[in-house]
Amino acid sequence: GMVGYDVLVHELAHAVITFSSGLYYYGESGALNESYADVMGAVADGNWTVGEGRIGGGGAFRSLAHPTSYGDPDYMTDYVWTSGDHGGVHTNSGIPNKAAYILAVGQSGNPNQVSVNGVGTSVMGSLYFGAMRNLPTYAKFIDARNLTVSLANSYYPNTSGIACDVRNAFFLVGLGEADIDCDGIEDGGDKESWTAFVDAHSGEVLFNYEGTPSGTGGYDLDLEDANGTNAQNTNCYWDTTDDDQIGNEVGLFEEGHSDPEAVALWNYAKAAYIFYHHLNIHSYDNNNGQFELYIHSSVPNNAGAQWIAGTNNCDLIQFDDGMVGYDVLVHELAHAVITFSSGLYYYGESGALNESYADVMGAVADGNWTVGEGRIGGGGAFRSLAHPTSYGDPDYMTDYVWTSG
Repeated sequence: GMVGYDVLVHELAHAVITFSSGLYYYGESGALNESYADVMGAVADGNWTVGEGRIGGGGAFRSLAHPTSYGDPDYMTDYVWTSGDHGGVHTNSGIPNKAAYILAVGQSGNPNQVSVNGVGTSVMGSLYFGAMRNLPTYAKFIDARNLTVSLANSYYPNTSGIACDVRNAFFLVGLGEADIDCDGIEDGGDKESWTAFVDAHSGEVLFNYEGTPSGTGGYDLDLEDANGTNAQNTNCYWDTTDDDQIGNEVGLFEEGHSDPEAVALWNYAKAAYIFYHHLNIHSYDNNNGQFELYIHSSVPNNAGAQWIAGTNNCDLIQFDDGMVGYDVLVHELAHAVITFSSGLYYYGESGALNESYADVMGAVADGNWTVGEGRIGGGGAFRSLAHPTSYGDPDYMTDYVWTSG
């Protein structure tokens, strides 16, 4: 019941990606992998749903025009953070899918006065096909948007409205800035940059350089494998023999590519840096301090994840197996921000405030009112801001727990 023309084209698109960009099948890069496959199927059969023509099948199971009709998001703020389905690759494909649909058919009349004329299915398909073959392996949605703008300028240099439509289509799904007057200048905000050199005949991207949001040039990452040790006992990677650097701010090293927790934490780290940057905090110390992150640690006292300040010449955050999650990282970084600002004493009410603020920052960052629900290979949430008592925590002052533990 799964044989269908668009399904076959979809699967062949995955094959093309395997032999070109190699988009990693997890998180945003995995959702792009799925989205490009959906788009190729839609271009091939001229229909904006996926699977509608299967032989003896049960109808469509996704829509590029109306992702929410099938339970998928169509705007970046609704991105689903989950450890299931390889980080939600099928669900979150709805966001770039919606951008493809808007780019092809157009959209107007929205409250923010941004309109897309529509470039047609063929032009949209050529741009998405070029992007899907040339993105970096661990690309994020904003990278896809930026490269598609560059390809529009390269493929159609005498048709400025196409690049404008690309910008505006992605803006309407919450990615990048708009260009309302189509003057080629984006309409402001904290933009990302992408420079690409493209062969005008073949469409091949010969070289590209991914930029970062303005003001975030100080992002600095050291990602380490603690190999089952307590990273608190190390002197950071430059003096140790029992840990292993597996990535930095430029990318993951080869040994990190096959480790789902390394891949996830590398992506989460950049997202967390940008999250705090938008709150006018430039790294945890507000001075572009290096993110020193350890996975596969042995965190003491069953803490799971831990911020450690000023340990042997470095500040660090370490994670037990199964504890890597976006909200968990943002939570631990909040402890770090507190260390370098209010310094809330970690005991009693001041310590509970320290933990609470960390939980709140994680919830704001991932849009979910539980803590730890999206951990890679983890065991689900372990606290709730909406329903603390469901996890054995009080939610009223008269129930405050007096304990020395």
